[in-house]
Amino acid sequence: MNSAGQLLAGKYRLLRELGRGGMGVVWHARNEAIEREVAIKVLGPQVAGRPGVAERFFQEARICGALRHPGIIDVLDLGHDEDGKPFLVMELLEGEAFDAVLERQPRLTETTALRIVREVALSLVVTHERGIVHRDLKPANIFIHTTGRGAGIVKVLDFGASKMTQVDRRAVETTTGMLIGSPAYMSPEQAGGRLEIDARSDIYSLGAILFEALTGSLPFETAPTVQAMVVDIATRSAPPVAQRAAGLDAAVAAVVDDCLRFDRELRVQSAPDLVARIDGVLRGLSPGNDGTFEVRSVRLAASRSEPRPPRAQEPASKLRRSHWLVLAGLAVTGAALVWLTQRSVSPSAGSSEPGSPSRSGSPATAAANSASSVAPRPRPRRWQLPRRPALQLRSQPSAHLRRPDRRAQPLRQSPV
Repeated sequence: MNSAGQLLAGKYRLLRELGRGGMGVVWHARNEAIEREVAIKVLGPQVAGRPGVAERFFQEARICGALRHPGIIDVLDLGHDEDGKPFLVMELLEGEAFDAVLERQPRLTETTALRIVREVALSLVVTHERGIVHRDLKPANIFIHTTGRGAGIVKVLDFGASKMTQVDRRAVETTTGMLIGSPAYMSPEQAGGRLEIDARSDIYSLGAILFEALTGSLPFETAPTVQAMVVDIATRSAPPVAQRAAGLDAAVAAVVDDCLRFDRELRVQSAPDLVARIDGVLRGLSPGNDGTFEVRSVRLAASRSEPRPPRAQEPASKLRRSHWLVLAGLAVTGAALVWLTQRSVSPSAGSSEPGSPSRSGSPATAAANSASSVAPRPRPRRWQLPRRPALQLRSQPSAHLRRPDRRAQPLRQSPV
């Protein structure tokens, strides 16, 4: 039994428990060797001994380690604890899982939902190119990771159920014959137990996620039991999304319905195709609705492939005017220093006659006193002072640059 303060594998200090599920526990930990905070997923003893579970657990590490994509969680290490339980060391994410977002705000705006799914589809482009099908896409496996600059990055989690289509077909099912994945988001071919699962199964899952984000409900949530839901998905077509969301944009509805086609030959065929479809729809939506929304006070960033417009810059004429003001200030300050120096020299030269004795009675002392009175004051600090206004000008932009962000959307959206 792991506990806070325990040192795992001689270098990972467990700090606090982050979450607990049927497969095990996730801990907030610190690598004592390099003082880096990480997340550690420890497989529970009740499942570690089941055939194939540990293999699937370590498969997640191999897949994530091979992909190395900013939209996919990074697995840093793996091993066994002192009791022999397998564990994975992952990057520590800060933010909120997408299922928690939907619990707070069941229906998102069209642009917000499309942008989040688009980010997931961009990550799937990389995985599908490697011949990897996730097979368990759902809101709980999508995380809005907040960066230090207040932006959000959509991360895809949990590749333990994924399938390497080019490696081993026996990895489709566990030896117990249980389906791998979450029934509510399964494709018909996955719910029906077909072995030929390809990238279009993930496209169906993204369609189900979009359906839920836009309507606040799942396509087949009226089924009385999980088993009945699986049968419905495997034998029936999903209802049109417009039936659950009146007033939905027709182009948005077409994207969702095409992802949820029962016949995968009629479905959106690939992740790049889905990204292209979403891009076309986003260009046609209202420009004032850019999909910005709050995730625990952190705003979702724009797509990495479509950066936000650069901030406005000072007009060239104003910049030139500021430079001339700085140079004029330098010239005035320099002239004042020269005038003060000349004024201090004149009285000292005329106050003593040649050969007259000093107060100390020593000609050498008198010469030293005369030299000290004539010597100019140190200048370096005075010449550095005029530079400060220039720095302030650059660090305090003029008022017209600090316009409010009119693209930000409110935290909650009222149901339609």
